[in-house]
Amino acid sequence: GDNARIFTMQWSAPQTGLYLFLALMTAFWEQLFFSGYILTKLERALPDEWIRSWVVAVLFALLHLPALFFVFCLAVGGGAG
Repeated sequence: GDNARIFTMQWSAPQTGLYLFLALMTAFWEQLFFSGYILTKLERALPDEWIRSWVVAVLFALLHLPALFFVFCLAVGGGAG
């Protein structure tokens, strides 16, 4: 159906470059936020570095659950409409 078309779209070189740029910028800011800000703010509250790392990993995963759900819905054809 229409959902299968999303995964087979052809992008031009400028579109691919733009999407790559946006993905890299998003990854950069996420890394800066989670590793640079959240992880350092947790240093006082959680002295164990392994626990801090797990807390940040869980927060990161929770932030990305809506995107994972969206991709899953597209893959199985269970969109909103």
